[in-house]
Amino acid sequence: MAPDSVKGLTEGVSLGEFLKYGESLPAVDVTDEFRDALEKSNAFATILAAGKGSRFSSELPKVIYPCLGIPMAAHALSAAEGAGIPSVLVVGYGKEQVLSSLLPYAGKSCLVAEDQLRIGTGHAVYVVSQTVPKAYGGDVVVMYGDNPGIDSKTLRDLLSFHQSQKAFVGSRFAATILTGSRSAIKSKSTSGYGRIIRNPEGDVVDIVEKKQIDRMEYHAVWQSPSGVSLSKTELEDMDEFNSGIVVASANKYFRVLEQATAVQTSPEPHRKFEFYATDFVKIMRASGLAIGGFKVDAKDTWKLEGANTVDELVQVEDRMKAAMATEENT
Repeated sequence: MAPDSVKGLTEGVSLGEFLKYGESLPAVDVTDEFRDALEKSNAFATILAAGKGSRFSSELPKVIYPCLGIPMAAHALSAAEGAGIPSVLVVGYGKEQVLSSLLPYAGKSCLVAEDQLRIGTGHAVYVVSQTVPKAYGGDVVVMYGDNPGIDSKTLRDLLSFHQSQKAFVGSRFAATILTGSRSAIKSKSTSGYGRIIRNPEGDVVDIVEKKQIDRMEYHAVWQSPSGVSLSKTELEDMDEFNSGIVVASANKYFRVLEQATAVQTSPEPHRKFEFYATDFVKIMRASGLAIGGFKVDAKDTWKLEGANTVDELVQVEDRMKAAMATEENT
């Protein structure tokens, strides 16, 4: 169980400071199979599967709920393997149960890392930083165990786009976010997704979460450090959303995550502070790095939907069945 209060963790402390003076990262057993696969692919996937999934209202870890006959997160493992990249599975809540369910679907090059504290996606992703050499110059793909629609083709397309942008922009180009169109999905759940903010040149300059928008006064104006200004209504109406999936130059990504700061996510008496992985966008931009967005085709936007409730899982599963039926008939 994740603690309500973690030693050394307070509002505004950076992840780097927390790791220096607070809790240390758990060791990860790096195998030869992972090293060999990493050398060949120059990329690896981090699959986040540490959370409980409280909105499922069950003690069963959300990521092992069945989806098309296999555990939900097994689809992410399959997608990474199909894309030709090794993976690191990050576990936490119900670790033993999750591993017994998922390891039969993991390839030989898959590693396991434990997020013992469960203090946000920023910390969960950073746990895997020690699995690659300090001099590693390749990419990391951040994926989620509750996104069963993501397939190997989507990952290959994302990686290909990222490589083309790195070649075009140069060393400034640091990350590509997988995005979609809210209007392409007829679902109320899309209103809760973070909005992608781009500058006139098309670069991603920020991700504005729905909670941030809800907290704004009606006539308030949001402004990014890059100079983009939007009203609350304009933010609510933004069509492009953040899937949460990103491919980034690993050394740049982990370095900027160290600058992410803890925010309070639960009130007294059970205060909780968390680090958000999405903070990487504003930190990279402030460092002069460029970030792109790869927007999937409208017909494939459903693949980006996460399953935060049982009803949403049923909807995603139905879409997956329909897509499989269409493929069989073509």
